[in-house]
Amino acid sequence: AMEYALDPNGDNDTSDAVDIINLSLGRPYTHPYYSAVSKAIEDAYALGVLTVVAAGNFGNRPGIIFEAASTPNAFAVGATGVAESSEEGGMADYSSRGPSAAAQIQVKPDLVAPGGPFDLAAAGTGNVYHKGVRGTSYSTPIVAGAAALIKERCPECSPFSIKTIL
Repeated sequence: AMEYALDPNGDNDTSDAVDIINLSLGRPYTHPYYSAVSKAIEDAYALGVLTVVAAGNFGNRPGIIFEAASTPNAFAVGATGVAESSEEGGMADYSSRGPSAAAQIQVKPDLVAPGGPFDLAAAGTGNVYHKGVRGTSYSTPIVAGAAALIKERCPECSPFSIKTIL
């Protein structure tokens, strides 16, 4: 999927690559050096594509941040609580955080955003399902959307610049 995002028509020309990729993959305890996903994230970064990755939902324990999120050039996103939560204003207790397995490289996550609880709605039905879902999988698209707005305003901005702005 990452290769397709970088060359959608398969012509070996990445000029039609996406600008931002949003990932939520769950696999803790693995060093990014051994990961094909981490390699794909680094390849995307080298081509100017920012990959925003969910940090994971295993709480504040060392080395537990998701493998893809601990990739050096991944934009790892953790979760904060929301107003209804006792965690208001701080990191959600379920949100994974560093140090990662690759702690000698960077401390992760890079940023946090609201992670729920959120209600769900089935598209086109008008019905809201009160599920109270939460997690870094819900934080990550908020950050990816903010990154997309920056990229729209500043097309020449690199992934590093966008991370820095956010």
